[in-house]
Amino acid sequence: MECTDHEPYVPPEKEPGPQLVYISGRAANIESARTIVEAFERAGHIVTFDWTCIDVLKPYMANFEHNQPIAQAMLEGAKDASVFILLWDNHLLGALTELGAFLGKESPHKERIAYIVGPRERFSIFDTLPQIRHCETVEEVIEELKY
Repeated sequence: MECTDHEPYVPPEKEPGPQLVYISGRAANIESARTIVEAFERAGHIVTFDWTCIDVLKPYMANFEHNQPIAQAMLEGAKDASVFILLWDNHLLGALTELGAFLGKESPHKERIAYIVGPRERFSIFDTLPQIRHCETVEEVIEELKY
């Protein structure tokens, strides 16, 4: 099968005003994630689902009945967002599933942006997508989303 050239996807301009934001990160970094959720709320944005204040039980599979609706709510929060914030950590697992849910969802939002925040040592081909932006700090993202 031969590949054909196509025009790259160019997202339209960002909608003005507060954004629907989902903040994703490693559960081991929950305290810093909670602080970041609060920073986005102080900046006037709406967090679609705040997993940092939910009691997830480990081991995950031994607490299946408790954790399954939380996992579903996390995915829905990611899909409902217009802006996805991934707090990078080299040991991410579930947060990458949330990023996939965000990227794969058709949305009424004009532009959906995923920010990957923090220093990185590894990348994938999906990091080249036009709806993904890389930033060193959360403050950079908040500044870019000012309205």
